[in-house]
Amino acid sequence: MWKTGTSSSYRDAWTAMWNPEYAVGVWCGHAKGGFGQKAIVGAKAAAPYAWRIARALYPSGTGPWFDKPDGVVERTVCALSGMPAGPDCSATET
Repeated sequence: MWKTGTSSSYRDAWTAMWNPEYAVGVWCGHAKGGFGQKAIVGAKAAAPYAWRIARALYPSGTGPWFDKPDGVVERTVCALSGMPAGPDCSATET
């Protein structure tokens, strides 16, 4: 799983990734504060480094994943709205 973020005024960016074996956090930014640069956003600044770490941990791309908890069910939703898929929905996802 992944999550990226960017602070206000583009001061810093971060990415967190985790699976059952590892949790990794990457931070990029200005150590002394101040205003940042629009290039410092989580997806562009921190995520590439997190991706490199993930590829180094699992070069074959077969890292472990979480087991689905009991009671969790899958549902078909409209890919455009995220609502339950109806007859007028042209694209669905599970």
